[in-house]
Amino acid sequence: MSERIAKLLVQFHLPILLLALIFALLSWPISRQLQLDWKVDGMFPPGHPLVTSYYQLQERFGGNQVALAVYRDPELWDKSGAGLERLAAISDRVSSVPGVSAVLSLAELHEILETLRGPLQLLNIGGPRLPPLLDPDDELAQAFAEVFAGYTHQPNSEYVAIACLLAPPDTLEESSTQGWSSRSAPHAPAAVDSKAGMQHQQTIESLRAVMLDLPSPASEGLVTGEPVLVHDGFQMVQRDGWRLGVISSLLLLVVLLVCFRSLRWTLIPIVVVHWSLLSTQAILVLLGLNLTMVSSTLTAIVTVIGVATSVHLLLKFQQSRRSGATRPEALTATYATLLAPVAWACITDAVGFASLMTADVGPVRDFGLMMAIGSLMVLVAIVLVVPGLALLGRWDTDPHTPKLDLWVRLMLRRILEWILPHRRVGIGILLAITAFGLFGSLRMRVETDFTKNFQASSPIVQGYEVIERELGGAGVWDLMLPAPRGISNEYIAQIDALEQELRALRVDRQEESLALTKVLSIADADLASLSGALLKNLPISARLEGMRRAMPEFTGALLSPLPDASGHRWLRIMLRSRERASAAAKDELIHAVSRKVRDFTHRPAWLELFDAPPPESVVAGYHVMLGALVSSLLQDQWTCFLYATLGIFAVMTLATRSLGLALAAMVPNALPALLVLGTMGWLGMPVNMGAAMIAAVSLGLSVDSSIHYLLHYRRRLRAGDRPLKALRSAQENVGLAAVLATLALIAGFVSLTTSEFVPTVVFGTLASLTMLGGLLGNLVVLPILISPRS
Repeated sequence: MSERIAKLLVQFHLPILLLALIFALLSWPISRQLQLDWKVDGMFPPGHPLVTSYYQLQERFGGNQVALAVYRDPELWDKSGAGLERLAAISDRVSSVPGVSAVLSLAELHEILETLRGPLQLLNIGGPRLPPLLDPDDELAQAFAEVFAGYTHQPNSEYVAIACLLAPPDTLEESSTQGWSSRSAPHAPAAVDSKAGMQHQQTIESLRAVMLDLPSPASEGLVTGEPVLVHDGFQMVQRDGWRLGVISSLLLLVVLLVCFRSLRWTLIPIVVVHWSLLSTQAILVLLGLNLTMVSSTLTAIVTVIGVATSVHLLLKFQQSRRSGATRPEALTATYATLLAPVAWACITDAVGFASLMTADVGPVRDFGLMMAIGSLMVLVAIVLVVPGLALLGRWDTDPHTPKLDLWVRLMLRRILEWILPHRRVGIGILLAITAFGLFGSLRMRVETDFTKNFQASSPIVQGYEVIERELGGAGVWDLMLPAPRGISNEYIAQIDALEQELRALRVDRQEESLALTKVLSIADADLASLSGALLKNLPISARLEGMRRAMPEFTGALLSPLPDASGHRWLRIMLRSRERASAAAKDELIHAVSRKVRDFTHRPAWLELFDAPPPESVVAGYHVMLGALVSSLLQDQWTCFLYATLGIFAVMTLATRSLGLALAAMVPNALPALLVLGTMGWLGMPVNMGAAMIAAVSLGLSVDSSIHYLLHYRRRLRAGDRPLKALRSAQENVGLAAVLATLALIAGFVSLTTSEFVPTVVFGTLASLTMLGGLLGNLVVLPILISPRS
């Protein structure tokens, strides 16, 4: 069958090449429509509880994405009020940024307190007083300052934050509905961009421009928060996509030119790669898929697969030409011999990547599907593109013999001659490495600090460090609790009691202690208002209405004005905690808060506030979502690895028609990934999104060499060679191709280490290590497992 297909490919190479060209021209305009999915909820499966709560938070409180504009002002607490006036001016500029639906800062609070003091100041016969927030004798002002402490400021700290509520990218935010501040009124809402998240991209960049142009002596302006983290991550993905593709292509061009000294046979693999990329991207568009957080590696990995696969064809073609065959004869022999191994190799690549589709993390699932399609399109490109380009014209027709060809073959032969007599020693070392990897993998932990996805020198990390140090913690999350139609003093008292219990919560894990650094709700504002002589005598309904009129930014964010479909209003408690904490401590704190709220809201005193059993409370927010996202990585790692192992074992069994050979092939290719992960466990290196993909991906890629090795071995046996002679032939011929292909793989993956996005760097580094381990496994371990015993 392979020989018949090979003859057809050579005979009709020009029409087939024309077909490939037409397909590329049709794919080009479609592939340009591929977009980047900016939505955080896209990282979770549809219907996930955290996605549901995410949308509920947006629906009930008019959006939940808050960016913090932070700066330092040595005159912030100056008795003259100059620092507060400067803050008001900066808040005005921030609120006028398109995409910012409202702001909340000390400036708004100061303005409200000045308004409240107005009537009282008329009765004050003691002369002028300090501005409210700067007056230690103003009990009302100090009470409200305490409410916002740890959110917009810290007492005696020179750093101050302006909380910016970002308009949801998929809705139009009217400035008068559920806003945080009337300061947002001057600008009209921007039209929704068809590309999700583009509005936030422009908004965040505009906010940064404002914070880089601060009036003196204000300085150190920055913009931070979970939306900014996600924005910067996607920005890096966009930059990496093109840059990494170019770098990997250049590195591979150098490798191929040095090895084969042929421009034609250097360009052929590159054409294979870009044809595969074009067709893959077009298919993704037609399937309605978008690029995701980890998609920056798409171009680089397709480049690696295409070049590595082409190297096997190139070497076989070169060997046939060296033996005296014409170009058509050499190409026919190449395809007749290697079409089946190449096809099985691309299929195993696809199966390895497709196993990632079993992950819970959305970007990992999408990446698996993209790369599975890309692997199969490499196979199509090998069939459609290579014959025509190899036989077209008469310039630079043949690749040269690779430099060090004889030396590499000699080394491979000596390796085989040394390992076969030492089979028992090799198996003992193999078992020791397996135990090391298995026990080390049990010690693996997950990195839940999303800032660790960025280089330590990046502005976003530096901003988070300021928030952690000066403002009580960068982890911002929320509680949503049902509220009766009419808010009563008893309800406010219950909310206050719950907050007191939440503030007392503390989780201790090993030597780490973690607690909530801020608990804020409308109950705190209401209790603070009781410090005012006139306000404390008003009924609760009047106080809340007064706050709604005076502080729409506060009440709109923390208390829904209208009942939802269930007939309930909702109250929001804003929580803050440390971001720089272990995964276990974060997870335990989130669960402790959830348990506390669940127990509290099932007490009789709470239930008596409602006419009917109220809905359950909900924990929500970016902090919880990102924590859950990375916490699922470790489970995904092993789930994907298991599915990849089973899938690739099935493909190997079909390819070799032998359970024994298929099982033997799995050992040297699974072992490097296990060893790398085990080493990470022993060294205490946390698993991030990049490391979570490495086991399944490396298994799928490194097993390619095993397929070529085993099929060559079986082919020589069928030709009448004795097992040892067949093994030597596979070791020298396939081993040479495996060395060059792995060199190409590593060169491609090394390009990923230049990324600004840490998961991409980790993925590139670990992939390079596992590819090198897979090469050693196929040249050392595989011969031990399949060689004759006598």
